[in-house]
Amino acid sequence: MFLAFSFTGCGRQPAIPPATPPAHSLSATNLVAAMADDEILRAIGQSPSALQARRENGKDGYSVTYSNETTLIFITRSLVSGVSVIRLKPEEQKQQWTLGKP
Repeated sequence: MFLAFSFTGCGRQPAIPPATPPAHSLSATNLVAAMADDEILRAIGQSPSALQARRENGKDGYSVTYSNETTLIFITRSLVSGVSVIRLKPEEQKQQWTLGKP
C-alpha cells in the first residue's frame, strides 16, 4: 500500500524578526574593501590615533585588532574572502561588515 501526502503552507510566516541595524550604524555600502584601515575606522566613528593596533598574520592574509578601554574592532584582509570588519565594543554598537575583495 502506498500513501501520497501533499502538504501546503498554512499561510504562517516564520517567527524571525527582520534585521534592523541600530540607528547609529552605517550600512555596508558606506564601507568599501579598497579603503585603508584608518578610513574604515573613521567611517565607523572611531579615531585611529586613540586606538592601539596589533597585527596578526594568517595563511591567506592578516587581521588587525584595534582597541582601547572602550573599543574593540577587528579588520581582517584575506586573499580568499576579502575584507571584513567586526566591532565588538562598545557593546551597544556591535556590528559586522563583509566588504568582499578590493
